[in-house]
Amino acid sequence: NFINRGLRYYPQTVFFPIYNTFLVFGNTTCGAIYFKEFKILFQDRVNATMYFLGILSIFAGILRFAGRSSGTAEATESIIGDQANPSGSAQKSRCQSHRIELNGTAPRFNGNGNIAEP
Repeated sequence: NFINRGLRYYPQTVFFPIYNTFLVFGNTTCGAIYFKEFKILFQDRVNATMYFLGILSIFAGILRFAGRSSGTAEATESIIGDQANPSGSAQKSRCQSHRIELNGTAPRFNGNGNIAEP
């Protein structure tokens, strides 16, 4: 799955906006091809020019967003995590719960909704 692979290699604050942008762009383009909306679009030069300027601005935004330093994305994620959970204890337990190997057994949950330590 591309979403899981992307989240493994990139922070979610970088991956999801870029993924969603490409998803919307791809769906719009495929819909325009399938429903033959490009014939109507290219009849007028103004419409075609505006369409291509919009596509260029989307890709310029993606390149600018993806080209920022990785420390910026990590700092943003830590700030969001700190604001959501000032104590940090539940955040730490959530991170640790993802590292538990289940060895073919069903996970047990504690009262906080986290996976209980074996």
